Amino acid sequence: MSLRFPSAVVCLVALPFGLAHAAEAPTAAFLTPANGNPRMIWITSADEQAIHYKESPQATASAQIAKGEVKALQVFATQAMADARALFECRKYDAARTKFQTVREQFKDLAGIDGNPSAEATFMELECLRKSGDLEGLAAAFTSLDRRGINRESQRRQLDLYGLWDAVRLKDWPRVESTAREHCNNPTLLGCQRAQAAYCLGLALDAQGKTGAAIDAYQAALTTDGGTSVEIARDAALKALRLYRKDPEVIAAMKGGNEGAGRLRLLEAAGLASLFGTLPGLEEALPGDLAEFLKFRPETAAKEKP
Repeated sequence: MSLRFPSAVVCLVALPFGLAHAAEAPTAAFLTPANGNPRMIWITSADEQAIHYKESPQATASAQIAKGEVKALQVFATQAMADARALFECRKYDAARTKFQTVREQFKDLAGIDGNPSAEATFMELECLRKSGDLEGLAAAFTSLDRRGINRESQRRQLDLYGLWDAVRLKDWPRVESTAREHCNNPTLLGCQRAQAAYCLGLALDAQGKTGAAIDAYQAALTTDGGTSVEIARDAALKALRLYRKDPEVIAAMKGGNEGAGRLRLLEAAGLASLFGTLPGLEEALPGDLAEFLKFRPETAAKEKP
């Protein structure tokens, strides 16, 4: 399961549409004017000053409303948006980003209006970059970001988190640690956002040699939203297992010695390793040196006893 954000754009139907010029098939939208009653409209085009529309799909007469008179506009999804979201859900982020770019350009004349698809597509482009691990691309896109229309609380909190990801990009680990701790203590974050903060905290602690605390942070990243942030869940699990694998006491326990703390940590690692093949994002087999942990699961160890 991938990262999800509730959309202010109504995505119930898919209709072809292009705002740069009049379209053969107008796009349905729900208009909330600054003054007047909310109503359905069918947009035919838009420009810098106004939105041009019909009162019904069959109407021959057209009307217009100045952008400054629009309080909100909920646009029904185009086929391009539906395709982009489908690719995003399948974790095909490069292909999804290309589709979101198409939507952004298609609806750029609606930029600045709450609920417009261009803003939603712009935000999702950033998410594609983050989830694919392209931090350089994310930094470049964030620098030139047009924030108009990106107004939901969850989106604004995610924009704040991009600053944390940029500190990761720069490998400024003390700053990553302090910023990540602030985000981890923010009760308003969504689960997927807390997972990001915990993972970044793990990276910072890991880089500073704080092994035990790093493992705890990686474990938090894996569990804080039930493992549904699949890329973070996978990377956090692998990084935690790598730390367990380098632990001298765990290594001793794997060789049959150390029945104390090392044995307990070995059982923790075995339990973590057993998640692979059972959770979304953890479908692939473990690398050989980490797969060895599977032999130390209680049920496996019991079967192998003479």
